[in-house]
Amino acid sequence: MHKKSIRKLAQLHGWWVYQTFLKKSCAFSEEERQSWIQDRLKQTLIRAFEGTRYYAEVYDKIGFDPRTDYQGPETLAALPILTKDIIRERFEDLIDSRYQKLSAYAETSGTTGQPLRMRLNESYIALDYACMYQMWAQAGYRFRDPFLALRSYVPSNASEPLWKHDKAQNTLFMSAYHFSARNAEEYMRAIAEFKPKFIRSYPSSLMVLADYLERTDQRITSVRGLFTASETLSAHEREVIERVFGPILFDWYGMTEPTLVAFEGTEHHGLNIAWQYGHAEFIEDSSLSSGDYRLIATSLANPVMPFIRYDTGDIVTRHRLEASDNLYPKRLGSVQGRKDDLIITPDGRQLPSVNFYSVFRSAPGVVRFQIVQYGASDIVVNIETTETNFERSPGYAELRTELRSRFGDEMSVEYRLNLPFETSRDGKCPVVLRRRANKAIEERKEYTLSSQVAWTRHRNGESMLKLDWNEADASPSILVREKLAVLIQDPYSIIWYPEAYPKALHEALAQHHRVHVENVLATHGSDMALSYLVQCYVNTGDKVLIVTPSYDNFRAVAEQRGGQSLTFTFEGENEFPLEQLISRIRQDLPRVVYLTNPNNPMGYHLSRSSIAQLCTATTTCLIIVDEAYAEFAPEDAIQLIRDHANLVIVRTFSKACGLAGLRIGHLIADSTIIDTVKRIANPKHLTTFAQVAAQATLEDWGSIENHIEEIKQQRLRFTTHLRQLGIKYFDSHGNFVLLHTIEPKVMIAWFEERGILLRDRSAQIPGTVRVSIGGKETMDHLISTFEEFTTIKAGSA
Repeated sequence: MHKKSIRKLAQLHGWWVYQTFLKKSCAFSEEERQSWIQDRLKQTLIRAFEGTRYYAEVYDKIGFDPRTDYQGPETLAALPILTKDIIRERFEDLIDSRYQKLSAYAETSGTTGQPLRMRLNESYIALDYACMYQMWAQAGYRFRDPFLALRSYVPSNASEPLWKHDKAQNTLFMSAYHFSARNAEEYMRAIAEFKPKFIRSYPSSLMVLADYLERTDQRITSVRGLFTASETLSAHEREVIERVFGPILFDWYGMTEPTLVAFEGTEHHGLNIAWQYGHAEFIEDSSLSSGDYRLIATSLANPVMPFIRYDTGDIVTRHRLEASDNLYPKRLGSVQGRKDDLIITPDGRQLPSVNFYSVFRSAPGVVRFQIVQYGASDIVVNIETTETNFERSPGYAELRTELRSRFGDEMSVEYRLNLPFETSRDGKCPVVLRRRANKAIEERKEYTLSSQVAWTRHRNGESMLKLDWNEADASPSILVREKLAVLIQDPYSIIWYPEAYPKALHEALAQHHRVHVENVLATHGSDMALSYLVQCYVNTGDKVLIVTPSYDNFRAVAEQRGGQSLTFTFEGENEFPLEQLISRIRQDLPRVVYLTNPNNPMGYHLSRSSIAQLCTATTTCLIIVDEAYAEFAPEDAIQLIRDHANLVIVRTFSKACGLAGLRIGHLIADSTIIDTVKRIANPKHLTTFAQVAAQATLEDWGSIENHIEEIKQQRLRFTTHLRQLGIKYFDSHGNFVLLHTIEPKVMIAWFEERGILLRDRSAQIPGTVRVSIGGKETMDHLISTFEEFTTIKAGSA
């Protein structure tokens, strides 16, 4: 059960707790309050000691028995601090099974990159709501008064509305992240119709609304109270929000962890601790500034998973009315560090968001802004503006000058106007956000793999036909297995690094392809070869033209290097439009052109003369021809490298040679290109086993040719069968066939249930599935299964 599943119950229970317990306990005298805290702390320690393995073990280790040794809050200082890492490591040992009934799981938003899981009692969740009701009541809230929520709601897709009304909570949930100048009036009409009495929001989201209202001279007159949480409310945000709405803002400090809640009172100075909820300690730390403390908290209301002396990770100040020796604190002065990231400049300066508010405030037409840092020196400044031609205005030029003075000259800054803002992992849209990876990595879509179920089912002893990745279905060369068997007996083949730039292998490759040895370079798979080429020939901003549909990994690698990928699309109808491709290259002037030949996934093949024509017509760019499937085609383009210095051929041993698991590839190109790649290539990337297997394959090429010929025969047999079944397909020169089907996902799932893996290619060409071609035994089974599939489908039609 998750926390969300008992939320409705907890909300109702919370109202009852507020009415019957919180109101009564808030009237306690100071002596009664301290006595209650002391008793509840003792109960918490005893329950944890008797009911959880973790606390029994830890307290035994330090010789502490809470039943006899507890003297009051001062005793806590002798107990160990509970950290997030401990909770992750000892999760089950922290659970008291006596209180598991009507409890639920919850987890933090994971702003550090690692969400924290915990178990919470329904009664604790109810108390959490009770404390909220107590804060809201200060602004006049009565149960089920209308609320506007500008917090966590984000439409999951474009068809969902930007706001929705939850009748049970009487709350209008609005997406704060889609609020813009373009749709602001629609938002305002919805708010005016709903007439909310209260608003709860992230400070940053409420700031966007307040700023818009102020700029357009509008008001929401029905609102009686504002409640912010989850981010630190800055002085600037409070100033703007209260300037628009009046002094009706109440800020809340809390966390998913069941330890401490504090919120503003009617005096609006500091945060009142909900002492019925948790107990606070202020711990000095030499690394902190004077007056700052680490906040350590103990939960008083969640026995199923007691958090005792939990390190919240937050830095706080004491309230000015709190004595430094007070063991029963009632207030917090302020909470730090629960807001934006900092911009870290290359020279080590830390720039908080307050450094930028005034800059953007003075720029006319700026509705909101965001600064995103990627890596060490890349900045993206997102600006939402209502001013036409803002980029040509004096205010924009002044803004850029002011920001440059803050960032310094070492940072690369890109400005984006009226484009989507970045969100953090928990869906918030902070003013300053820092991404650890560089911009090209963070903003690009990664290369995605198909199902990896084959390995799991193989390990479980199931018989599988893996026809989704175009590997060989059998090892074509006995010699390869024999040489690897001998090699494994040599301990140095494992404990020594492999031979760098293996001379014998390069000579064998040169002889096999009938080129000079300086024209070849063996790599750890053809993917590594492509990565090396991108590293050498693609800079940030360079155009890379890809003939699509294609092998998408090259697109991902090029974009992650900062390249701008362009596409020239040909979907297999009629003849390949070579002249159109040449015209496109001359128009766009890309740095690199990439194509697969034979094409993956369709299987069409460009002749050697076509490749020569392409290279001759476009000498200003590098032409990369990925010949992963060339052995199954009528001819390759290798001999063209003698006359075309801008041509690079990429080859692999994974397809025709059956060595996919050893990752062996190579480049064939003009010696100047090979020499360039060698400057960045790691000379020991190709393993000793890969080297030996590749050489053995070349020595036993006759076996490989027999395998290739069998695949060609079975490819013809399969396509003939598809034609007889009335299934459309693409003519292929690879070891695969791309076919059409009305329901690709249904077909994939049906075959997978029967131990045959196929590849859904609908993302590239709608309604297609790619099938790898194997030997006769494989194809016997595949064809009979296809017959069964078409018969069943025909019968259910």
